[in-house]
Amino acid sequence: MTIAEIYVTFQFLWIENNDSKSLETKYGYDGREATYNWYSSLKKIDSSLKAKSQFQEGAALIKVLQKAVEPAYNYYGVEIKQVRENKFSLTFLLSFYLVYTMWYGFGLFYLFDGLGIVVSKPKKTA
Repeated sequence: MTIAEIYVTFQFLWIENNDSKSLETKYGYDGREATYNWYSSLKKIDSSLKAKSQFQEGAALIKVLQKAVEPAYNYYGVEIKQVRENKFSLTFLLSFYLVYTMWYGFGLFYLFDGLGIVVSKPKKTA
């Protein structure tokens, strides 16, 4: 299987469609485990390519690992939802994040101000 075929397999079957059943039927065990085995195998292939000084092939392999295999493993079982389905919760969370960050920043500012730690330009000595 070529690198392009590996990329297409994970991009189409796994990431875009969240379809682990196709991997289970192809390999005979859980889709997440199959993905981990792919990751382990491709890492070993990459290390052997680096040992043989085939860096261009290794770079292409790393790109497939980062763009297809790792996201497929990390987002296993996560359903894809549109943002417009959760407008209220998204607005609330972003607003809370903004208020909390500002509150935390001002808290640190006043804490350091109370301790006498001030950020200013150094005074010029003549």
